[in-house]
Amino acid sequence: GISKDNPTVDGGLYSPKGSIGDYVWKDVNNNGIQEVGETGVKGVVIELYKDGVKVSVDTTDINGKYLFTNLDAGDYSIKVVKSSLANGCEISTNPNVGTDDAKDSDIDPTTGTSPVYVIDPINPTKKDIYTVDVAVVGFGSIGDYVWFDENKNGRQDSTDSAVADFRVVLYKESTPGNFVEFDTTYTDLTGHYLFENLVSGNYQVSFLPGEFSDTTFTYKNPITWGVKLDSDADMETGLSDVVFIDTSKPQGSSQRDNRWVDAGLVLDIDSLGTRFGSLEGYTFCDNNQNGIQDLGDAALPTIQVILYQVGIDSTDTQILVPIDTLFTGTDGRYKFDSLMLGSYQVKIVTPAGKTTTVQNAGTNDQIDSDVNSSTGLTGFYTVDPILPAGDPSRNVKYVDGGYYLQSCPPQICAPYTIKKVKKTP
Repeated sequence: GISKDNPTVDGGLYSPKGSIGDYVWKDVNNNGIQEVGETGVKGVVIELYKDGVKVSVDTTDINGKYLFTNLDAGDYSIKVVKSSLANGCEISTNPNVGTDDAKDSDIDPTTGTSPVYVIDPINPTKKDIYTVDVAVVGFGSIGDYVWFDENKNGRQDSTDSAVADFRVVLYKESTPGNFVEFDTTYTDLTGHYLFENLVSGNYQVSFLPGEFSDTTFTYKNPITWGVKLDSDADMETGLSDVVFIDTSKPQGSSQRDNRWVDAGLVLDIDSLGTRFGSLEGYTFCDNNQNGIQDLGDAALPTIQVILYQVGIDSTDTQILVPIDTLFTGTDGRYKFDSLMLGSYQVKIVTPAGKTTTVQNAGTNDQIDSDVNSSTGLTGFYTVDPILPAGDPSRNVKYVDGGYYLQSCPPQICAPYTIKKVKKTP
């Protein structure tokens, strides 16, 4: 009877399972930590190994997530299939950074493998492991070319020749506004250089003449030549402007791979051994009209500059002979090259709508204005090419001109009052 046998008392058995995951992300600044703004990477192939044997494969989804489920107890690890990474991307070289395992990268950059994790479905702390993450770094690059600017026009022409074995130094911004030396290379036989494996950030390129002692830099950024054919080296310092590399952009994008940071050199000696000098300067907008180049005073581009050389006419009278004319570049700078021994004077044509600022203000000739407000002329400068390159009397610098917006006419700007006048019938 029922009181003797009860066949309705059942029991269900199951084998608990575990799982392992989690995330592949693009580590923009290569610091090994997941940060706001960094996104997941889809399409990365992840292999799962149990006791050293591959047992499964997954591919990250659109959010960079992967997951292996239904796992028995055992020792597991994952391996990133490097060939599935996008071109120009690699596994971060900064694994296990910080103290938060949920935010770091756990993959060896050489082998592509993770540490071994013990899955124990019976143990709640070892049943599901969702902290096995992968930091992927996209790299950028900066290049490209150093050449002799034979006709001194600031443009890479077909007749110009490459400069080999020229030292180039790359600086990287470490803290805001502070750049430190990051890498050094030399141009190859074709005049090209290249810095690769760069993470996102601000960089500057420094071109160092070294043994090229009889050279100076050509005009920087002539407006008409464009970014691919111009020179980017400052005529005085040899430094480029700040270059921002953004590795989130597609490979080959100029924002990720900037291959247009060039430098043109001008020879101060010809094939016969004749040495030359130079004279250069800067035009600026003197906002506070104090005659000094202050922080915030902007460069004035496309300003006409005329160079005169002192000569003697047939009656032994000293005369000024105009020998060259050019316009300031986008950085406000100008430079006259291939100057023989002699005395020179510069005239800077006053820009339309502006007035020449105070001449020779202060005690620092490097930051004042040297132009006479009545004549537009500077003082006289002696150029002596026999002196070593860089000597201030061979390569004359800081022949500058400052200008400000014209004031309105006194009759308009004078203080005035408005009176109400009663109209008489």
